[in-house]
Amino acid sequence: MGRGPRGDDAVIDLGPVGRLDDALVAELRQRLPPGPLHLVLVGGGTLNDLGKLIAAERGCTLSLVATCASMNGWLSSNASVVRAGNKLSVEAKSPEFVVLDDDLLRSAPMRLTAAGVADALAGAFALRDWELAACAGDPSFDAVVCDAVARSLEPLTRALDGTSFSVDSMHSALIEALLTGGLAMNAARSSAPASGGEHLVAHAIDLREFAAHERPSLHGFAVAIGCLLVAALWEIMDEVAFTAPTAITPSSRIDALCTWLPPMAHASAAIVDKKCAREATTLAAANVWERATNTPAVPSVATLRARLLRAEVPTRAASLGLDEAFLMGALASARDLRDRYTVFDLAFALGVLPVHSARVIERSGLLDHV
Repeated sequence: MGRGPRGDDAVIDLGPVGRLDDALVAELRQRLPPGPLHLVLVGGGTLNDLGKLIAAERGCTLSLVATCASMNGWLSSNASVVRAGNKLSVEAKSPEFVVLDDDLLRSAPMRLTAAGVADALAGAFALRDWELAACAGDPSFDAVVCDAVARSLEPLTRALDGTSFSVDSMHSALIEALLTGGLAMNAARSSAPASGGEHLVAHAIDLREFAAHERPSLHGFAVAIGCLLVAALWEIMDEVAFTAPTAITPSSRIDALCTWLPPMAHASAAIVDKKCAREATTLAAANVWERATNTPAVPSVATLRARLLRAEVPTRAASLGLDEAFLMGALASARDLRDRYTVFDLAFALGVLPVHSARVIERSGLLDHV
């Protein structure tokens, strides 16, 4: 809804929306009345991000009415958008008001709530990647913000781990965790407190579906795949002996990224070049690993899977149409999707990847037929 210059209200029904891209932004832009606006967006994550982009563009105020607890971006000032074939997190405008009606949120389909649980649980992995980046020399880490997110996850994990589990107890804890995640991204002026290596995998899933003209999977379900893969990678890194990193030329990294995700062809060279430049100034991997051992551990694969299953989140790659080749591609190239330091970068620097890729996939259980 947008309020026009005469005070009239324009109600715009966009119908079912899939992924957010520039075409969807252009559609809403054309349908909105000219002049001063107060946008009121009613819907889920895609519409929320759409409203934040338009509000930033028009310089208008924004209110959000959430219809499901499927993601943590209600309060954040960034939006995820597919632009020029890549999934980007871009600066937008956070809402001035967010309406969270408990009855409305609880009435949403369980699969949407499940997606929100997975997005919230990703916080533990994102926080460790954020601390890992700090260990590698990134100055953006904020311990206060990190601690706030970690504490907000405790009621949710207690609810999921409890013997007397109930959807109601999980739901209340979920809202707190999702709200805190959005506030943390605003405080950090970055998506780092809620998005790490696991989200790179999720973004790749979205781009793969985008290239195939498929309707996007729920974001949280894609994030769950990334979390299981990252949890397995951390476990394998704790078990194997480190070796000299495998020499991989920038051109080979570009070719691998383009083969894995063809939509990245136009942007791959610039991203890989930027990552290689960062790697040249990053602290020695052994020093990063030594520092990283003092950061809070992430949940084990077994613990994470149990929590996801209790919330009815799919934990198999096939549930999203993914196979072993995709997972191998993720371990090989997810690090080159964004200029951000994650566990994928450290695993390559320590020689764990690509040598132990098959072992990581096996540990993740993503291909188990159960």
